[in-house]
Amino acid sequence: MEEGRAVGSQLEWIVRRDRFGQVAAAWEALARTEPDPFMRHAWLDAWWAAHPNADARVAVVWDGGELVAGLPLMLRDDEAQSFGEALLVPFRPLARDRVALTALTRAVVALPVATVTLHSAVRGDPRAEGLVRGLRGSRPIVTRSHPNRFLAVETRGSWDDYRRAMRSRWGSVERKGRKLARDHGARLGIVEPPTNLAAQLDEGFALEARGWKGEAGTAVDRDSVYAVFLRAAARGFDAAGELRCSEIRVDGRLVAWDVAILSCRRLYSLKTTYDEDFATLSPGLVLRRAIVERCFALGLDGHEFGGRDMGWKRRFATSARASNSLRGDRVRPKPLARLAYQRLARPFVDPLRARGRVSPDERWPPPPPRAVPID
Repeated sequence: MEEGRAVGSQLEWIVRRDRFGQVAAAWEALARTEPDPFMRHAWLDAWWAAHPNADARVAVVWDGGELVAGLPLMLRDDEAQSFGEALLVPFRPLARDRVALTALTRAVVALPVATVTLHSAVRGDPRAEGLVRGLRGSRPIVTRSHPNRFLAVETRGSWDDYRRAMRSRWGSVERKGRKLARDHGARLGIVEPPTNLAAQLDEGFALEARGWKGEAGTAVDRDSVYAVFLRAAARGFDAAGELRCSEIRVDGRLVAWDVAILSCRRLYSLKTTYDEDFATLSPGLVLRRAIVERCFALGLDGHEFGGRDMGWKRRFATSARASNSLRGDRVRPKPLARLAYQRLARPFVDPLRARGRVSPDERWPPPPPRAVPID
């Protein structure tokens, strides 16, 4: 991060969604310098829209008429936490430079809460780490939890080189793709702008609800908070021309579906599902292979999977970014006990818990055929 120049340090706490809408252009001017779309105004406004009764507030630092730092938070009980706890997407505070980050940190330090939590903070990001360091004077118990890796395919090289390197992981996927086309007349639409967004989202959600997620109660219910959020986010990015849909159809029937954001020369998958009646032909993996190939053809820099590190994603991934939730607490018995557990007991307890609970999908992946850089 740049050392920075003097900032007028005019702090504003935005507590109404309509006011957040008024600063959309200024927010976007800063957020568009980020490497991913998850601090964009459309994303954050959608989350706020899905939580209308939450105690949401956005810290904004102005330097004259320029917005130079921002951090969206929700207050719950005695804690301030970043937007999107359950979304599992990379998070970082917005800050033009170190001076702007310092002004933002002072605002967070002054909040009347005991705990500040940044969910899914990209490990090593200087802004997230710097903000938490700035909290140490008032909230000195800093813990890291919920480790994750955001997997991606880097698509700046040659598709043929990538395919040769990765084919041992998903050679059967190509065979199944040919069978879908030959025996079932499958039709693919890959990384295309939506033609009827509302209907396509309804159809994708319904497909997911028919599968195991529907039986387990984890599918997107069309009236759920997450559905409200995803629809609002999709509309926002569609309005900006950045939403893309991919699908496989058999006789007009949707058998695999993906919705994604195309931003900063990278494709970010938001939601994906497939028809379990066709599970033996792996339509979800067939679709993913086609999406990756299309990203190479479009000359994109990468395809980001988002969500949790999972075995099917490792079949395609060539890079990963590590993340943790960062939490700063005041000195109290419960945070002290949590810190003691993480430092002393967890290194021994977690391996014992993991024994015998690794799913076949997580157990199989061989070492990658080429280096996997971890930022």
